[in-house]
Amino acid sequence: MNTAGKQDVLISVIIPVYNGEKHVENALRSVEAQSHGSLEVLVVDDGSTDGTAEIVRSFARADARFRLIQLPENRQTFHARLAGMEQAKGAYLSFVDSDDGISGDYLESLLAAAEETGADLAICDHIVKPGWSAGLLPGQEDRKYLVPVERIEYDCYRNNVGIDDADPSYRTIWSKLCRRDLLERALPFLRQVTTPLLYMEDVLCSGFFLRLAKRPVFTHHGTYCYNVGPASVMHTGFIERFEKITSDQFEVLYLLGDFYAQTGADAELLRLFDAWKEGLWKYLEFRYQMFRRQLKKGV
Repeated sequence: MNTAGKQDVLISVIIPVYNGEKHVENALRSVEAQSHGSLEVLVVDDGSTDGTAEIVRSFARADARFRLIQLPENRQTFHARLAGMEQAKGAYLSFVDSDDGISGDYLESLLAAAEETGADLAICDHIVKPGWSAGLLPGQEDRKYLVPVERIEYDCYRNNVGIDDADPSYRTIWSKLCRRDLLERALPFLRQVTTPLLYMEDVLCSGFFLRLAKRPVFTHHGTYCYNVGPASVMHTGFIERFEKITSDQFEVLYLLGDFYAQTGADAELLRLFDAWKEGLWKYLEFRYQMFRRQLKKGV
């Protein structure tokens, strides 16, 4: 991998966090240890009431690349992430969730893929790490290092109709490096979103980026480590949060449909999107029924 001359390219890493004192340090350590050194790390504290802010301040005192952005109240993940985007100065942007981590060569690898191919969106492999115990997802080892066809957003929904078998690399904001010109194209659509979104908000962001990207690239180098432990938003308090989950998912589906209409999506993309929506609702219903049965059994 040729990385000569790329070390001075500034990458903005945006990390939204809410009450993350138990896990955010691991995420920050993984960013701190990156082989690519030209970074600004924007940690957006979304109105936390615990010790999150002080942990971030300790990093900022020791390393000028880290900066704490404190929101006066909880605006939920979508707008916390957007606040980071609005203040980012990098030529590229990357996104890390506060309970996840990245391999030491993550940013260097994504940047090399983007610079060597002229891509405006670089996407890499990921592993699911329940409790930070690695397990490679099926099919990931078959990834090629190439620029895929420009119809990447079609593949997103074609490959995700079976929701529980889906590869999350397409429909999440993590595992991606976004060039600034792509961000500028996406910002007008991102700014149209007024609903506070906690669930599936990254599906909305990635939907914007995937459709607006002119030259995306996949690389097998660099690894995003996704944590599915107790801190993960989508794996805690499902029954108690069901109303919020369904409300956010409905809003995301509506906003994506409106976005496709604004950007002139053709009949094929809309058909795939509708099939994906149907699969998503069936999966949500299945999860709800499963959790209800577990509650009755006292599990």
